[in-house]
Amino acid sequence: MLAEAGYPNGFSTRIVTSPTYEGGIAVAQVIQAQLREVGVVATLEQVEWGTYIDRWVKRDFDTMVELRGGDPDPDRFLYRTFHSAGAVNNFLFKDEAVDRLLERGRVNLDPERRKPIYEELQVLLVERAPALFLYTPFETQVLRPGLRGFRVVGNGSLYYLEEAQK
Repeated sequence: MLAEAGYPNGFSTRIVTSPTYEGGIAVAQVIQAQLREVGVVATLEQVEWGTYIDRWVKRDFDTMVELRGGDPDPDRFLYRTFHSAGAVNNFLFKDEAVDRLLERGRVNLDPERRKPIYEELQVLLVERAPALFLYTPFETQVLRPGLRGFRVVGNGSLYYLEEAQK
């Protein structure tokens, strides 16, 4: 497959990660091992958080292990990640059809009208593959009886933990 793509001897790449992301180094090591099996030499670059963010902003990486959060509403995550003007579209993905669907999705409030828009968008994103999402981490929360004021957020955030009381 690599030979067909013009890389008969494989190629080299860099994977940037930071120990600040829990599990990020382990994920990068698994990717490195899997790439090695198909002839790609991946060098891991573990950097401290400030350097990681600086390189992310400057787009100074071949590949990067990131942790991206979602939201119960698809607009928040998808627009900022995949719209050509998205705030965290650090891989510079640009696709007019994707932009149009994202724009249509964010102006419709009726879930039944939004659903076919996001279904079509999913198909385009799979076809174009601008990013590779490996897994969704599972977050476990342990609470004690009598805890008041804690609200569960649909994206797993502990945002309201500071409002909790005994």
